[in-house]
Amino acid sequence: MSIFKILSIIQGSDSKHEKSARDKALLKELEAEKINLAREEARTLALIKSIGDGVLAADQNGIIMFVNDAIKQMLGTNDAKLIGHKVADVFNLKDENGKVIENKDHPIPKVLKNGKVTRDLVYISNGQSDLAVSVTSAPIILFNEVVGVVQIFHDITREKQVEKMKDEFVSIASHQLRTPLGIIRWYLEDLKDSGVIDVMDGNSRDYLEEVYKSNDRMIRLVNNLLYASRIDSGTTKDKPTKIDIIPLIKTIIKELETFAVKREVKINLAAKTDHLYIKIDESKFREIVYNLLTNGIKYNKEGGFVKVGIEVKEGYINLVITDSGIGISDEDQKKLFTKFFRSERAKLADTEGSGLGLYIAKSYIEKCNGKIKVKSAVDKGTTFLVTIPKNL
Repeated sequence: MSIFKILSIIQGSDSKHEKSARDKALLKELEAEKINLAREEARTLALIKSIGDGVLAADQNGIIMFVNDAIKQMLGTNDAKLIGHKVADVFNLKDENGKVIENKDHPIPKVLKNGKVTRDLVYISNGQSDLAVSVTSAPIILFNEVVGVVQIFHDITREKQVEKMKDEFVSIASHQLRTPLGIIRWYLEDLKDSGVIDVMDGNSRDYLEEVYKSNDRMIRLVNNLLYASRIDSGTTKDKPTKIDIIPLIKTIIKELETFAVKREVKINLAAKTDHLYIKIDESKFREIVYNLLTNGIKYNKEGGFVKVGIEVKEGYINLVITDSGIGISDEDQKKLFTKFFRSERAKLADTEGSGLGLYIAKSYIEKCNGKIKVKSAVDKGTTFLVTIPKNL
């Protein structure tokens, strides 16, 4: 045997030995990684199982693959009735009005379709009562493909009950206040009509005028509280009729003229026609325009303006109200239409206000299938765009 053959055999033997050592080291590393992954999985599973909110995971077909203990307790059920079943088959979801949510409108099908996080308020029956639940649904994405959905169920039944009790208290208190305030106003108006005020001295007349204004503000506040309460309970009643909104808007501007002059604000109406008919509840349309114009005057600057523009487009009317006021920050715009919200800048500009005007206006607008948008910047004024169908 040649020397080269012997060297070749030796080298081959060493290569096999080195390869075997490398394989053993690799297997050892894989085993360690497997143990680490198992530990991490156990920790994650223990965390998910122990949290107070319900957690559910479903695959791309909407079939439940995992649930934690919290969701089983919430629904009063067990794994056998959930795992392996479609979410739409085991969850009887209802909306805030008690209407059953159709399968195609369930959160999971929506997330599987658009691949985006959704947040929904739903009511789920546990066999004894309906629970109010805030559901956050997020897609599980693997290699840029949605392969499932994970959901977090947060029980807000208690919060909803407290909110309902608060609304009922506000409603009862408002009703109780309405009668005495109405009587006070009746007596004040009777004093005005009787001529008693004319023989009073200057201070007495001023005092009585302040009492009248304060009573008027209280009546408006109570009415707003009642409106808000009815909106929340879904008991508002509409009486839509065919109305000419141009003369109505002119009347509202006339009513606010004294207030605008006092604030040194000019109101301009720009309409291409003298008559424009739509079908809507007149009192509610009046409330919308009154609230927006009042805000435009109240939060304006001396020498400022409020412009009212009206146009018709594809069966809709666009009401545009622009002011040169203090403006609204981006952060405050997010909360602008929520109940009782008033920004710090608004409070500094005018201490009076309930924070209900825009909430009520938005609710009315949306009820008649309309929309309201706001565009504003601090110290650069505000524009509200209200779009309402003519419905003729």
